[in-house]
Amino acid sequence: MKRWLTSWILSSVPRLNRGIAGGFAGMMALLIASLGARALPMPTWQQITASGNYSFSGRTETAAQVIIFQDGFETGDCSRWTSIPWGCDGSNLVAVNTTRPHTGTYSIDIHYTHTGPGDLNRYPSKTTAASYNHFFVRAYHRFEEASPPATAAGKKLYWFADSNDSNTGYQILLSGNSHVSGSPINLNVGVQTPDCNGGGSASWASGTLATVNRDTWYSIEAEIQLNTPGVANGIYRVWLDGVPIYNQTDRNLRYDCTADVDYFRICGIQSNLLDASILDEHRFCDDAVVATGYIGP
Repeated sequence: MKRWLTSWILSSVPRLNRGIAGGFAGMMALLIASLGARALPMPTWQQITASGNYSFSGRTETAAQVIIFQDGFETGDCSRWTSIPWGCDGSNLVAVNTTRPHTGTYSIDIHYTHTGPGDLNRYPSKTTAASYNHFFVRAYHRFEEASPPATAAGKKLYWFADSNDSNTGYQILLSGNSHVSGSPINLNVGVQTPDCNGGGSASWASGTLATVNRDTWYSIEAEIQLNTPGVANGIYRVWLDGVPIYNQTDRNLRYDCTADVDYFRICGIQSNLLDASILDEHRFCDDAVVATGYIGP
């Protein structure tokens, strides 16, 4: 009996294995038949990127974004940036510091202190090896309480341009404005564009998109798709902490200028006082990224 049972088990195993294999092959054949000859669609962009907050676009992307540039200042200096006209050692109001990091150990602290009316420019800038007509920029920003109070201070945060003409060519901006010390800061976007090729020049600015408080870190991200020169079909989108606050697909971002963007000012840029106020404000920036796809907070 024992010898028979052993012989039956041994002879049954190959049949059992063949049954399992046949069942698996059958299931796969059924799955392939149900799919037909169609290629599977690529995941949508919000599925490819980690944060999943890209709610404006119905496009299908074939790959995740490419990081063009990033710096969290963890080198303890500004060595990854192309130019910092005022240095980065604190001797002229710009310094990498350990006082207010968003992540890690360091952030950059840009100290704006001057008497208006007038502007004070302080920023690091990055010139990239290639030019881009479609890109995303995200950094974390924190505004320390101004003291003594300034009653009308503008704050340029992002500035995108062509490096060959960065000060006289088109300028795509994201800014903040505050009118009383301690009040929320209003975010807005705009463009300053000259007449590049005889097509005219103009500037425009949005109204208030959202407000941010002082002494708080915020992720501010912008998407730029440059317009066809001479055609108002540019895209400008903005997210605050991953929440969309601006979505325009008919913007004239460079008017008839033809150059793409390879020049990025991401942290700081400018403070402009509209009256005779005195400004004393620290603007911290960290975790700056330029990429070809949505970055997220």
